[in-house]
Amino acid sequence: DVCSSDLAVVGMALVGIVISMIFGMGSFYGRSIGLNNTEIGYFMSSITVGTLLLQYPVGRLSDKFDRRAVILGTSVIAGISVLVGSFFGKADFGLLLLTMVVFGGLSFSLYSLFIAHANDFLPPSQMVAMSSGLLMVNGAGAVVGAPLVATIVEAIGTGGFMPTIAVIDRKST
Repeated sequence: DVCSSDLAVVGMALVGIVISMIFGMGSFYGRSIGLNNTEIGYFMSSITVGTLLLQYPVGRLSDKFDRRAVILGTSVIAGISVLVGSFFGKADFGLLLLTMVVFGGLSFSLYSLFIAHANDFLPPSQMVAMSSGLLMVNGAGAVVGAPLVATIVEAIGTGGFMPTIAVIDRKST
């Protein structure tokens, strides 16, 4: 049953929204702050590099400490990192990349943390069904993300891109 963990269901939907926002509109954002094609590539790749670097350590933390506390800390730090990243542009490109590494590594780790949290309440025979249900919830969130942030950017400008992601990332707890 997908509703075994409300935190996992809501969190997976919000993670889907955030991932869709950054991958759907990230290159547009990069161009709007003056990045060239190569820099946009690095900008977008830094998110994936962060995932590669941080997913395992975050997972280990969630095995040693209360998973909900790790979800909260991960979400808060990811939100802060993307918000701080909104203050950097072409002139501070290295700092922008660093904030995106942290954001990507923590935000993408939330996906696994929410599945693990839901599985904490289930017998092994129900884990696959729960994971597939959560994948559907995540996909539903992903459908909403890019159009939502595009509408927000259209209404308030490019400066609203990263703060919108920060707010939604933070709401995943």
